[in-house]
Order: sequence, then C-alpha cells, then structure tokens
Amino acid sequence: MLSVAAAATTRLRLHSHILVLAYRNPFIVAKAVASLDRLSGGRFQMGIGTGYLKPEYAAVGVPFAERGALTDEAIKVLRMAWSGEPVSHKSTWFEARDTCVLPTPVQTPLPIWAGGNSNRAIRRAVELCEGWCPFPVSGAVSTTTRTEELSNMEQLREKMQFAKDLCEQLGRTAPLEVCMALFGHTTMKPGERATAAKLIDDYAALQEAGVSWSTVSVPSPSRAAFIENVQWFGEDVAAKVPARSNR
Repeated sequence: MLSVAAAATTRLRLHSHILVLAYRNPFIVAKAVASLDRLSGGRFQMGIGTGYLKPEYAAVGVPFAERGALTDEAIKVLRMAWSGEPVSHKSTWFEARDTCVLPTPVQTPLPIWAGGNSNRAIRRAVELCEGWCPFPVSGAVSTTTRTEELSNMEQLREKMQFAKDLCEQLGRTAPLEVCMALFGHTTMKPGERATAAKLIDDYAALQEAGVSWSTVSVPSPSRAAFIENVQWFGEDVAAKVPARSNR
C-alpha cells in the first residue's frame, strides 16, 4: 500500500503505524523497507511495535513472551543490514552469514519510531530509535492491548518527562520525535467552526507538551468527501496551530 502511495505522490511522507516487527525476519523487512525508501526518494518513516495479539504470534510461530527482546534485536539487525555491508549474525532467533542488503535506504539513518506506552517502549525508543509513538488508551482497553493507560495530558507529561530524563541519563543528544493522537476525539465534523477551534486548542496542547507529530483520521464517506475534508483540516486546523518557537 505504501509503495502505491509513494508512486502516486512526491512530497508526502510515508509511515507504517505500526509494523509488528517480531512477526517478520528482519532481513526480509530490511530489504522491503530499503526498496520502499529508494522508491519514495527517502520519504519513509518506519513505525514499529511489539503487538499484543497472542493468536497472531501463535499463527506465525513466534514466542509471545519473548516479543520485547526479539524486537530490540531486530532493530539492531535492521541497522546493520542497511549499512550495505555483508552481515554475519547469529542468535536464538536470527542467523545470517555474509548477507548483504542492497540497495541501501536513501536516509541515513532511516527513522524508526517505536510504539507503546510502557517504560520499556519508551526506553526502546530512546536507546534504539529516532521517535516514539504513544497512543491514547484507557480502562479495559489498556489491559486488552497489554500496555499502560494513557488517557490524559498529565499522564502524557509524566511519560514525556521519563523520556527526557532517560535521554539525559544515556547521553542522547539527538531529538526524540514524538507522534501522538488527540485524547477523546472520536468524531469530527468538518466545516464547523467549533470543531476547528477545539482541534486547534487540543493540538496546541499536545505541541506544548512536546509532541512533534500527530495522527488524524478525517471522515471519508466518499473519495470526494475525503479530499474536501482533508482540505478543510489543512486550512482551518493544521495551518492555525501556533508554531513552537524552537521548531
């Protein structure tokens, strides 16, 4: 799907939100992602996560309990594969002998954003990735998705502070991109001033908390309506969110 989007556009960035990395051999992922980054002229951002569906893990023959460690190792393997140099690697999960992945990605490094709300997910993002993708979740849903609750700005600020402190402890100087959806927005009414005003305020609040990117889904009852709603969102909402002075 992203390859089609890449071929049909010239400026839009492409983002996998999210790819469950543990389901797949990282050398196969490395090849596919490098090709997509080349095809798109360096416009791909790789969103990854550990997933939470035990039946899916069973279906692909991957141990659910080891998904965190497996994901961390896969990220490291991806980085080695994207160097363009022969890679020899052996572990419990992956083995390769003088494996060379070509072409290499356009971007160096190719941005990887780690999803999840837990401290483990934040640590993965800070230690191994360019970005972090938390997501709003509360109540029983947090149990279902096997991640920590994140349902308000206070909780988000606490997690942002944890990420900041961790960056300082580890000596990370590169900025950590953060992609986060709005809290509580289940419906959107394009064209309404009140809706636009509320969205502007809420996106500004996320930005003030340190969020650098956000996800949005506009109503799409038809292709024409989708295009019209995207236009409205761009002009009446996105363009009017105040720019942060340090970005």
